[in-house]
Order: sequence, then C-alpha cells, then structure tokens
Amino acid sequence: MSRYLLDLISADRNSFSGTVAQIDVRSTLKDIGTTFLDINRRKVIYSHNIRGIMIRISNIIESFIALRVVSHNDYVYFQYPYSVYPLSTIVQIAKKRGAKIVFIIHDLNFLRWKDSKDKWTDLNLADYLLVHTNQMAEELRRFGVKTEMIPITLFDYYSKDDYRDLAEQAKDRNIIAFAGNLNKSELFLKKLQASNIPPGFSFNLYGISPNYNIDETKLNYQGKFLSEHTAAILAGWGLVWDGDGIDSCSGNLGNYLKVIAPHKLSLYIASGIPVIVWSNSAHAKFVEENEIGFSVNTISEIYNLINDISDEKYIDMIMNTRRIGNKLRVGGYLKKAIMKVEQ
Repeated sequence: MSRYLLDLISADRNSFSGTVAQIDVRSTLKDIGTTFLDINRRKVIYSHNIRGIMIRISNIIESFIALRVVSHNDYVYFQYPYSVYPLSTIVQIAKKRGAKIVFIIHDLNFLRWKDSKDKWTDLNLADYLLVHTNQMAEELRRFGVKTEMIPITLFDYYSKDDYRDLAEQAKDRNIIAFAGNLNKSELFLKKLQASNIPPGFSFNLYGISPNYNIDETKLNYQGKFLSEHTAAILAGWGLVWDGDGIDSCSGNLGNYLKVIAPHKLSLYIASGIPVIVWSNSAHAKFVEENEIGFSVNTISEIYNLINDISDEKYIDMIMNTRRIGNKLRVGGYLKKAIMKVEQ
C-alpha cells in the first residue's frame, strides 16, 4: 500500500501557495512518507467557452498522467475544497486504478454560507472524509453525506518558536489575543471597543491592518506575524469568536463555529496560550474537559471568570495547553486520523 496526495502547485511547479492549514497538511503527509502528485494550478473556469473547456481537458490529462503510479488499494488524498475541475472525473480516474479516495476537509462553504453554490454531493465521491469534528459529521449526515467520516478534532499547527517563558506569559493573564481576519470581524470589534472593558484588561489584535479605525485605548493592534512564529502572540488568553455580536456568536459564522475546528484555535494552542471559546461552539466541551481554558456565552462574562482563576490554576491551564500544543506542532492529530483510515 502506498499513499499519495494529489495537490496543486503554482505554475512554475516549484512552490505550493495554499493556506497555512494546507501547508501544514503537506508537512504532516511528507513526514509519514507520502508521495506528492503535484499538478499545475490553473484558474478555475466553469464556463463552456473554448478556454474553459481546454482548461478542463488539461486538468484531466495532467491528473491522469500523475495518477498512473497509483495501484490497487493505494490511498489518494485530496485537500478539499479542491480547485481542479472537474473533480468527479479526476476521482474516477483514481478509483479505476483501485485506489481509495480520502478528502481532508478544510472548509465547507455550503455550511458556512446559506447561498453558496458549493455542492455537498461532491463529498460522496470519496471513500473517507477527514472532517473537523463529530458535530460536522452529524451535520453532513443530515445533508445526506454517506461517506465514512473520521474527525481530526483539531488542525495541526507547526511552529519554529519555543513557548514563551512561563513567568513572562503568566504576567499577561489579563491580556486577551484576537487573531485573524480583522476586516471580517469589523462589526464585532467595533462593538467590543464600545463595550465596558474593565480596568486592567486589554485585547491585543493580530492580523493584516484593518481598513477601519481602532480605538487603541481599548484595543491594541499588534500587527501581523509569520504563521510559524507563534511566540509573537503576547497574551494570556486566545479568543475564538465569530459573527457580529458580543452577546453571542450570531449569524452564518456563528453557526459555522458549532461544527468546525477553527484554525485560530490551533494557533493559540500551538502558542501555549489557554483559550476562550463560545459555549455553543464545537470545542467548548473539549476546552473544558482538557482544562485548557473556558467557554462563555457572552464577552462580558470573560473578565470575572479570569479574575476567579487562581494563579496556580492558570499555570496548570498553560501546561495543559502546551501538552496539546506539542501534538499539534508535529502533526499528531492528522497522523492519528490517517492511521484510522488506513487500518
């Protein structure tokens, strides 16, 4: 049995330009001896004009050539969504060679956005789905997905940095980090800075500079950092929150938190920072049971909860977080899920 990843690289065939999560997946698969079948990334064209048809034909031909090395009972992995079209034809090429097909799920836009044109039926093309959580698997079954699903629980997150000095990190226990797409979170952050943040507490924001004004008497913009340099986050807690409100994670993005494993959650844990999550998120129970932070219904609950945690308990939370972070930093969660597939 051999393992392959059919993936996309840039047109010069020398680099992979994906998300941090996709790059980390490649690192994990490389670590366990996977052969990469990289094909040329082209702009996806769904139209039926001549150029669109030629690109689809080219995708099929290049995939067919790449998949010639695949034999009976081999495993072919795809990072999903997979932007080479038509996916169904490419999967069938691999299946005709006797391979088992595994989709590693990153995002599912039909769950995130109600008006997405993405089709859940594509997920039934695979033999196995590596989904984020049990909650995601349950939701997909409600849609009609029949494929066997294995939750990864958390996305792995590789880092080049050591953890921060424990004593220095403990001094920051009243600082809360919020990392990610700050423009997507504009309404939430405006409501946050208009809210009653008690004296002694502060929020550090990390990401590309937002295109709106931040009140730096309440929120401290810290700039962006290279993803593998996790020690750049200077805070005592990492906040995982989505949607527009501070009283709940509302709307499509809030509903999405109920099923996904957010990549920023992995970032905080790989940084050794205890986390604060929404009580209805998929990871609220995981966070509480592993004692790596706490869950809240509203942002206003955070401050009293932090005050109520003793210094000793907070240090315990840091150490618990680092224990899980050690697994994330070496691809431990994806490796475990792959073992379940291939056994």
